[in-house]
Amino acid sequence: MQIQNHLIVSTIGGIGVYLICDSFKAGIVSFLAGVLIDLDHIPDYLFFKKGNLNLKDFFSDYLNIKLSRYYLIFHSYELIFILFSLYIFVGKDPILIGLIVGITIHILLDHLTNTKNPFSYFFIYRALKKFKREELL
Repeated sequence: MQIQNHLIVSTIGGIGVYLICDSFKAGIVSFLAGVLIDLDHIPDYLFFKKGNLNLKDFFSDYLNIKLSRYYLIFHSYELIFILFSLYIFVGKDPILIGLIVGITIHILLDHLTNTKNPFSYFFIYRALKKFKREELL
């Protein structure tokens, strides 16, 4: 269900970015950023499983919250802050807007549906808690 929600919200976000920025590339980047951000789950899983990748177990372990630590390097409000700062200080590129919108929508949806801890989507907080599942979820 979570994957479907991300696909739907990322599609809407991508269309919105396309319409606002009048840039097909920015719309595609927004959609892809909203979906592909989840690739950061793979290193967490591989670390937990000591390098053994099994897609069936991968989804089961995540859905059933079996991993002992959650690093999730892209799932952080700090990343949004960095990207937004780049947008303001380096250049107002529509592609960067797409990246910011896609990642922000994904993280907000995750934050609203996945956690009871309001700080768990801050990378610095996760680091201070040593990325331990029981401290974050």
